[in-house]
Amino acid sequence: MILNEDVVMHTPVLATPIMGRELVSTVISISSQSRDDPGKYIFEGKIDPRTTFLRWQGTVEGPNIESLELLTDDENGLLLERTVAYRPFPASRYLEIG
Repeated sequence: MILNEDVVMHTPVLATPIMGRELVSTVISISSQSRDDPGKYIFEGKIDPRTTFLRWQGTVEGPNIESLELLTDDENGLLLERTVAYRPFPASRYLEIG
C-alpha cells in the first residue's frame, strides 16, 4: 500500500485522526506487529472505483478480533484515507460488566 503524503487514518482507539504519511505508516506497522498471526481477510470488495471495503479476522494479543476497513484512494491510486472499526472493541476485554 502506497500512502498519499496527506493520508488520514481513523481508528476507534484514538480520539483524533492520525495524519500524514510518516505517522500513518508507523501506526500501520505497529498494528500489524501486534497480531498473533497474520489472520485472514475474509472479504474484499470495491464500493466504488476509489473505495475498498475489507473484513479481517484473526487474533490480537490473544482474543479473536475482527476489523472492518474502508480504504479510499486519491486520483493517483495512493491511499488517502483509512477508517478502521473493531469487533469486539479491544478495550472492552478489560472491563467488567455487572
